[in-house]
Amino acid sequence: MIQIMPHGSFVFGSGLRLAAVPALTVVEVRTVGGGGGGVRTVPWVHVVPEQGALPVDLLLPDTGRTYAVRLDGREMRDTDAVFLQFYDRLKLPDHFGWNWNALLDCLRDLDWLLPADRYVLVLEAADEALPDDADTRRLLFRTLLRAGRRWAGTRRSDGLDLSRLVIVMSCAAASVPDLREQLRLCWDETVPSP
Repeated sequence: MIQIMPHGSFVFGSGLRLAAVPALTVVEVRTVGGGGGGVRTVPWVHVVPEQGALPVDLLLPDTGRTYAVRLDGREMRDTDAVFLQFYDRLKLPDHFGWNWNALLDCLRDLDWLLPADRYVLVLEAADEALPDDADTRRLLFRTLLRAGRRWAGTRRSDGLDLSRLVIVMSCAAASVPDLREQLRLCWDETVPSP
């Protein structure tokens, strides 16, 4: 359940708040070539500590409908449990194939879901997903990054870049740097070097 608070925040049942405070944003990606390299962020993925907050502007369009769904990493003990979470919580179509390519296809084509201008996927306890299978956890993260990349590139009237699919990953505060690094490495594996 999402509750809209009078001061412009969203509060998710677990205590993750979306408010007008600085974001603990995203995955920083090292780039090489072109302009001499640098750091850029992936604007559709946000990593926040439990009880953390994000600016509402990063998640909501100027106008229109937003569809938000919460997933729980603590319940994602194996691949089947991951697919079950997505199937149940996102209401995946009956033709979902229960494999990684099928999940990616569903996330890249959201026509089967309620029509919305923006989709927000919150993965709570992301650091606890697939605890005994680091390879499959990387596959999950790469799938989410690839899906978000598919929806990237929306620009609001005020110039802020948005994505139609935003992924918020919450985790224990001590796990934030490690989770960001895992996502950065997954991004490097997902996007070919120039």
